[in-house]
Amino acid sequence: MKKILEFTHDEIPHSVAVLVNQMSERIEGKLQIDATIFVERNSQKAIVIGQGASLLKRIGIKSRQEIENLLGEKNQLKTLG
Repeated sequence: MKKILEFTHDEIPHSVAVLVNQMSERIEGKLQIDATIFVERNSQKAIVIGQGASLLKRIGIKSRQEIENLLGEKNQLKTLG
């Protein structure tokens, strides 16, 4: 959620939540993390995704890097909306 708010702080001040559905086994040396992003309104979904999914990709990259620094291991983050 931190990265979403960093990239969308003007458009989505506090109308977002992230639920980690599952953290599971390592596949090819990476911890598998499945998460769902919730927004308050459908119009906010487009903001979080961005044109051509560009913002969602940036959020995912930065989130994976932060998780890797925190846990000390590579991870694969899958998000659903």
